[in-house]
Amino acid sequence: MPVSRNPEQQRGRAQVNRAGNRNASSSSLAVPTSSLAGQVVWICPSEEAKDSTQLPVGCYNHPAVILSPCQLNEQVVILIMTSFNGTDLVDKHPNAARARARYLPIHPSSHPDTTDVLRLRDGMTLRKNSYLNISVQHTVRFEILRPYDRTRPTDYYLGVKSYQKLVRLPGFEAIAAQAQTHLAAQIAPQHRRLGLSSFQHRTEPQTPARPSYPRREPTLPSQVPARPGPGTGDGLGGMTLLGMFNYCAEVVRGVWSLGWSR
Repeated sequence: MPVSRNPEQQRGRAQVNRAGNRNASSSSLAVPTSSLAGQVVWICPSEEAKDSTQLPVGCYNHPAVILSPCQLNEQVVILIMTSFNGTDLVDKHPNAARARARYLPIHPSSHPDTTDVLRLRDGMTLRKNSYLNISVQHTVRFEILRPYDRTRPTDYYLGVKSYQKLVRLPGFEAIAAQAQTHLAAQIAPQHRRLGLSSFQHRTEPQTPARPSYPRREPTLPSQVPARPGPGTGDGLGGMTLLGMFNYCAEVVRGVWSLGWSR
């Protein structure tokens, strides 16, 4: 016969199972991929952090975006993300443009003062309309970060253009330089594996030398006697004798035809 349990026991078991599931999900760290830049993660609750003074209390148990391309001394730089508990930014700060300027919207959220919108790669969207606080960069230990989605830990990333838009903001120069150095370090082993030299020491291919031929002396044009022009002959006005005879014949013929017509 099935063992009957009273409602109190069933509720107690359900609470234990839920607590176990939460602990299992929170104990798994964010996945350190080849580049962490732009990865969306979840900050653990403050009671799970070994040093809860790394962040203000209100920043724990919130989503965040990693700015650092890799860990440095087991630490990364992050930006805190917030949904304002489902409140739109313009409703949260209706008359404070300076406060609204501290946030950039993440699609499909919008911003009343700017058209800049951050987007996740591959058309992914967050569970809630969220905004990224760009006013403060936080350096935290990587161990307090969890996957944003435990079933798809590496699917939530800012798109390349959105990440570039972030690191070009004033005050993000150090992160931009770190990202550039990390990219160069990733490319160099690929060059070595392919047998390519570095760009700085690359030599341009030499063009083959042009064949040399013996020098030829210039030849002068053949001397052809020039034909006499209109001014080189003998006679009246430079006319030749034959030309003058033809001219007179034409005059006589004209006068004769004129008299005959009369």
